[in-house]
Amino acid sequence: MFFKNKAAQGYQDTIALLSRQYAPKTPHPEPLRVDFRFVLPRPQRLNRKQDPSGLVPCSVRPDRDNLQKSTQDSLIGFWFDDAQIVSGETSKFYAEKEGSARIEVVISRHETADEDEDEIVRAY
Repeated sequence: MFFKNKAAQGYQDTIALLSRQYAPKTPHPEPLRVDFRFVLPRPQRLNRKQDPSGLVPCSVRPDRDNLQKSTQDSLIGFWFDDAQIVSGETSKFYAEKEGSARIEVVISRHETADEDEDEIVRAY
């Protein structure tokens, strides 16, 4: 049995509602790659003149994996089962000085790597 707090449920309901306009007519049946970029509101302490104007990495809560999971669970109608998601990157930043908070999601077909391609890193 899983329990969710009301704030998390409100977040998921909002994401489900806002993402509905982008959902395909039928869910994607194939293996997918899903990339998430979470752009959080910039704290006032990062608005000084010497602070960078672009995106700033966010290394505090909320945790990246929690953001990903709750958002992924809210994207209804994009796939049949989230087990179809086989790869992707997730990052989180503070917004640009003149930017706003947002979630950027890119869903694409998972590409199988050719065996002839050079491997950069292999980790098990």
